[in-house]
Amino acid sequence: MFAVDEARLLKMRPSFDARIASGRAKGTELAGLHALRALACHAAGDPEGAIADADAALAFDEVKPEAERQAVGALAKGVLALERADRYEEVLERLERASGGHLDAATAQNLRIDRIQLLIQLGRPLGARAVAHEAPLLVDPAHPNYPTALLARASILLDGGDPAGALDDVDTATNLGLDPDLLAEAANLGAYCVAVLGREDRIEQALAWANLACSPGLGADGP
Repeated sequence: MFAVDEARLLKMRPSFDARIASGRAKGTELAGLHALRALACHAAGDPEGAIADADAALAFDEVKPEAERQAVGALAKGVLALERADRYEEVLERLERASGGHLDAATAQNLRIDRIQLLIQLGRPLGARAVAHEAPLLVDPAHPNYPTALLARASILLDGGDPAGALDDVDTATNLGLDPDLLAEAANLGAYCVAVLGREDRIEQALAWANLACSPGLGADGP
C-alpha cells in the first residue's frame, strides 16, 4: 500500500514545506501535501512528524483515495515506531477501511501485502488472531511475498498459543522455497514449534532447523 521512492520524497520535502506554509493550498491539495510530507517524515526517521502530518491529512472532510492510503500508511508506521498502543485500535480500523480502490490487479495485490504486514504488526499486541488468520488468504499464492505473509501469520499464531497452526504455515512456506533470511526465520519458528508440540517424529528436522537458524549462511544443506 505504501511503497514509495523515499529518496525522491526527501528531495521534495522542502517543496512540500513551502507549499503548505504558503497558505495557498486548500482542500484535497492540502490534504495530499500533508500525506506526502507524512511519508517524507517517515523516510527521514521522524515518526512524530509522520503522525502529525498524517493526522492533518486525515482531518480533512475530503481526501483523495491515494492520499488517504499514504496518510494511513505513514500514521501506522509512526504509531508502530513510537509504540503508541493508545492508537493501535484506531489505526487498525483505518487500515481496514483503506482499500485498493479501482486499481489494476498487480497494484491492488501489492497494496494488500503492505496492508497485511501493518495489520499483523499492529494486531500482535492486541492479540488480533483473526487478522493473522486472514492475512495469507488476501495474498495470491503465486505472489513472491506469499511466504512472508505465511511466516508473519506463523509468528503471531505461535504467540497466540497455536504452535500446530504455526508449524503448518512454516511447512507451507519452506516448501515454496525461501531466500536465506526468510529461511533462517522459518527455521527458528519451525524448531520452536516442534519443541513446544513435543513432535518426536520431527526432532531431527528441528535440530537441523535450529542449526540453520543459528548459522543461516550454511544454507539448507550445509554441514
